[in-house]
This record gives sequence, structure tokens and C-alpha cells, in this order.
Amino acid sequence: MDALDLAPPLLHVQQLCKTYQLPRRSLLRLPTQVQALRDVSLTLHAGRSLGIVGESGSGKSTLARLIMALDTPTSGQVLLDGQDLHTLPAAQLRQARRDFQMVFQDPYAALNPRRTIGWSVAEPLAALGPLPASEVQERVAQALEQVGLRAQDAQRYPHAFSGGQRQRIAIARAIITRPRLIVADEPVSALDVSVQAQVLNLLLQLQQEFGMAYVIIGHDLSVIHHMCDEVLVLCQGQVVETGPPQQLLHAARDPYTQALLRAVPAIAPGAARQRRAARLAEQNEA
Repeated sequence: MDALDLAPPLLHVQQLCKTYQLPRRSLLRLPTQVQALRDVSLTLHAGRSLGIVGESGSGKSTLARLIMALDTPTSGQVLLDGQDLHTLPAAQLRQARRDFQMVFQDPYAALNPRRTIGWSVAEPLAALGPLPASEVQERVAQALEQVGLRAQDAQRYPHAFSGGQRQRIAIARAIITRPRLIVADEPVSALDVSVQAQVLNLLLQLQQEFGMAYVIIGHDLSVIHHMCDEVLVLCQGQVVETGPPQQLLHAARDPYTQALLRAVPAIAPGAARQRRAARLAEQNEA
């Protein structure tokens, strides 16, 4: 345990519950309720990364939305630096958003196609209050350069960039306010494999530079293992297991976690090369 773990947690989620009410199928029946989260608790210290894994429908994205105060919990608390985000008045919550930002799964859908990327990257600066146009322009240029793009790219539109570049733009928008916490919902799942490593290494580099904490939602256990200090496994809205990624990968205790690990495709060394050689041999024989 180091000094980071001895300090009070940056993010503290306490017994978070979320229930959705589905539309009535009949006037004679009560509406159906779906409990998306049940008594979820977690802590995250500054400069650390927490991975949240689980199958589709396990409650991962619901948890991300509640942490970001984009939805209201049925019960429970989301404390950022001791402040319950869901009890803050709208004006104070808007100011608090400078300290937590989100990177969405699909970078193209997260960017306004009718606006330049400079406008999109600058949008979170509204949480800092009115700023001179020159300062906004300077901050946008700095954020773009920090993610490996050029300052002059601010005048271009999202369609002019590749998937990997658009995700870099989304990350630039997330870091422009120098947040203490970033929630990343499947940040590389929409990218080509060749680009994923670049984006992940960029996130690690930014964390080392600015000391940000990450909550990373994901299906890919190899990504979570690469990025995170601790992993939380969700099943049907409940936490079934937590621990360091090495422990969960090699000594998972819960049957659900073990099933998740078994579902990860495993390719033996050289297997892909052997299959390709076999296909080529069949083509030559034909």
C-alpha cells in the first residue's frame, strides 16, 4: 500500500441502486420494474484506474451514467471528493463537472458532425465559466497537441478524421478541463486492433502526466488487465467479485468470473499462421 491508497478516496460509491419502470403492457397489469443495479459500492483513489467488467446487460453502462450524474439513482450515493453529486443544485453540478468527464464508446456519435472539432473540444470549458476567446483557442490547441493532433486541426470536421483520430479528439475534449476523474465507456471497442494500443498508451501517458483517475468500462479483459489497478465484476446489477487484475485472471473465485474468463477466445501460438498456410495449400491444390 502506497501514499495514494492512504489518502481519502476521490470517488466513493455507496450502495447504489437503480430501478427502471417499463411501460405498461395492459391497463389491468402493474408496470414491470427492472432492477439494473443493486447495492453497488466501490472506491477509487486519485491516480488509480478501476475496471468494470461484465456481460451485456450487467449494469456497467448504468453505473457509468450514475457516476457521471447523467441519470438519477433510486437510492445510494455517488461521492466525489466527499460531495454527493446527486444532491447538488444544477448550478453547482455544472461547476463540479470540470472535475469529471466521460469518453464514450463511439467517438463519431459523440461528436457533432455540423461543428468543427475545435468547437466540440471546447464545449466542456463552459463548466469553468466565461473565458476569453483567445484563452479558449489556446486551451483547445494545447489539448489537441497533447493527444497527438495538430492545433490547426481545430478547424476541421469529424468526418475528416479516422476512427482512432476521432477517439483522440474525444479524449482531448475530456481532458481540456484537467478533470480528476475520467469515465471511459468501452473506449477502444469501436477501433481497429491496430489503433487500440495507441489509444490505450495515450490514456496511460495522460494519467502519468496529470494524475487523473479512470473508471474503465469494458468487455475486453486484456484491455482491463493492461490499464487497471483493480477490477470490479458485475452480474445482473450486483458486484460478484473485486480484486487486482492478476488475481482475477489467474485465481478467480466466483463462478461467473470464471465463466467470463472461459469465454475469452484463446488462440494457440502459431495457430493463425497454420490456418493461413492450410488455406493457401487448399487454394494451390484447387
